[in-house]
Amino acid sequence: SQYPLAAYWQYPFFGTAFTANYVYGARRFPYSTDNGVNPLTWADADATTFDLSGGFIPSVVPLHPRDFVYEVHSFGEIWATTLWEMRSRIIAANGGNVPVGNEATMQLVLDAIKLSPIDPSFTEGRDAILDADCAANACANEDSIWGAFAERGLGYKAQASDGAAIQIGVKESFALPSLDVGTVSIDDSAGNNNGRIDPGETISVTVGLFNPWRSAALAS
Repeated sequence: SQYPLAAYWQYPFFGTAFTANYVYGARRFPYSTDNGVNPLTWADADATTFDLSGGFIPSVVPLHPRDFVYEVHSFGEIWATTLWEMRSRIIAANGGNVPVGNEATMQLVLDAIKLSPIDPSFTEGRDAILDADCAANACANEDSIWGAFAERGLGYKAQASDGAAIQIGVKESFALPSLDVGTVSIDDSAGNNNGRIDPGETISVTVGLFNPWRSAALAS
């Protein structure tokens, strides 16, 4: 699905030269679950990694500079596009029932605001949505939520800077949660018990694993 924000009232807003904003609205790309239309991912929140290629040609409407990465609306486009993807997946998971998917998505986002820290990062906002879903729906939408965020580079082990103001050195992840290493401990009590691994020494290595999925059905 594609949705250009504010396209109707802004259609001739900047004069006849900007009639193409009927497609774009007030943003660089129309909101879409098609990455070939809207290519924005988490890397586009970082001035050192952003790349607007891969989709429609970015809008030339001068509401905000095309390459002004840290402008609040530029940040918001990435977040809103991800939520649009989440909505689509929740609708699909509910048999294509749009009203049910809309209601569930809006409720999750509103509940997540209450669970978010002050000035949350994008990953903290994502985790708050997961928390909200598990609190209200027994994690019923976890697969849809993770899938949506992974689609836009905010998947498992994606990294963000503190807060949402400026992002430097973000790390994208398009991965879903998977079995991961939690702790690693080494015991050399069968050897010289000096707490170090020595050549030829008999040791015991214990690796603790954990499953990041929260839903019992997905964690099994």
